[in-house]
Amino acid sequence: MCGIVGIINQDAAFGNYKARNNLCKAFDDMLWADMLRGMDGTGIMQYTSKGTVDTLKCGGNPIDLSSVKGYSALVNWSDVAFATVGHNRSSTRGKSNDANAHPFTEEHITLVHNGTLTYFPKEYGHQDPDHNVDSKALTKMIADMGFLKAVDEFAGAYACVWFDTKEKTINFARNFERPLARVSFAEGIAIASEIYLPAWCLSRNGIEPKKLEIVPVNTLFTISIDKMTDIIETPYTPRPKTTYQMGYTGAYWDQVDNYSDPEKWRTPKSKGSKSEKKSDTKEKIKIRGTGKTLN
Repeated sequence: MCGIVGIINQDAAFGNYKARNNLCKAFDDMLWADMLRGMDGTGIMQYTSKGTVDTLKCGGNPIDLSSVKGYSALVNWSDVAFATVGHNRSSTRGKSNDANAHPFTEEHITLVHNGTLTYFPKEYGHQDPDHNVDSKALTKMIADMGFLKAVDEFAGAYACVWFDTKEKTINFARNFERPLARVSFAEGIAIASEIYLPAWCLSRNGIEPKKLEIVPVNTLFTISIDKMTDIIETPYTPRPKTTYQMGYTGAYWDQVDNYSDPEKWRTPKSKGSKSEKKSDTKEKIKIRGTGKTLN
């Protein structure tokens, strides 16, 4: 169970780069409160007003990250950046260290992820030392093929937020296995894994939360930094779930061949021998005290 928090500053689209220390403090409070969801790593990614992405992370909690050079600068610029997103990691795959903390960057994609993937193609798998965390593999997949194609190639739990500097967008999506909420306020949107967390942190810093809502599942939300008041919603069909999605071996996810053809998602490999053995066994069961067997 990891945690995601963030501020999407829609006001920045109009060039309203006014200093709002209370918004900076609200983001800082969100990141620290979200520590309850994970203390194995903490990170921040920021889509700056210059159109670049800055990141900072460490394999510890927010107390550890706050002592790292650059932390105060990122927090203090969250009132004028297009978006600032934090992540609190509770590790499931990979060691707890600086390298495996979120966010991850692959080419033009910078991403944070709450969840655990139970399958992804072996070329992105753990036998590649550059992708020894499933979230890093997910980042690479989105960079290579885009989210809507990548979502057909992996399985498992996810709520994720990512910046795309190529398309100049802020994106988020989730499935039913992980929570994500959004809270609107006058200048933008706060997002978080816990629905009441951003409302509390905003209000305690003098910012009135307006609308609280759970982010719908299986919908890609995209915000262009050129037009941040518009949120594009793109529904998609998730990958079918089968009993063959599990089977992590330590090198890569098993049943790779089972997923090379979408039709095989609906037709898992048969293990009929098991049922045959059951029927054979049943025929040989004796009825106590009679010497007879069941047919």
